[in-house]
Amino acid sequence: EELIEFMTGHMDDILQGRAGGNLLQKYSVKLWFKHRDSLIEYAVAVARTKILPRADSLSMKPGEIEEQLQSIENYPKAVFVNVLDPYDIRQQRVVRMRYNVAAWKAENFRSRLDTFCDPVWTAQPGSGRCGRDYVLTMNHDQMRYVEDKVQAFGNTPQGIGKMLTPMFLKDLRRDVCHELRSDEKAVK
Repeated sequence: EELIEFMTGHMDDILQGRAGGNLLQKYSVKLWFKHRDSLIEYAVAVARTKILPRADSLSMKPGEIEEQLQSIENYPKAVFVNVLDPYDIRQQRVVRMRYNVAAWKAENFRSRLDTFCDPVWTAQPGSGRCGRDYVLTMNHDQMRYVEDKVQAFGNTPQGIGKMLTPMFLKDLRRDVCHELRSDEKAVK
């Protein structure tokens, strides 16, 4: 009786997603899209604490490990689209990596990441950091699919949570489309 009374008195809020809803969906969306970079940084920081003490047993120098972790951190930050930001769907990203994480992932991580070290890399002006710039974007069909879903469900955490139920995170990924040429302007 109390539930029916509550729902009757709050039906507009429930229908508009201001009350009720699937909390797992809602907070997963907030974590994944509002706090994704912090989550990735935290995961890499934890990995760093586990891997750096083992550098000698891995036959690696701490600097090499840091460069690999930096590539591993930069890649997912650039690859995933933030569907809470309607402009992000169409944005290409440029990511600087010394290690080709996309190729490593395509090989299903079977080899060590250091086998995917780019042999030719250039210093980024003023930073001293080296790497290659990779351009990541969604293809047109992918963009259209995601935009249609966002339009149908809305770009609130509740709407995105409902939208993602039949989707996969791979549907929200940019692909490496090419390496940035020296004569090409980076669009960030």
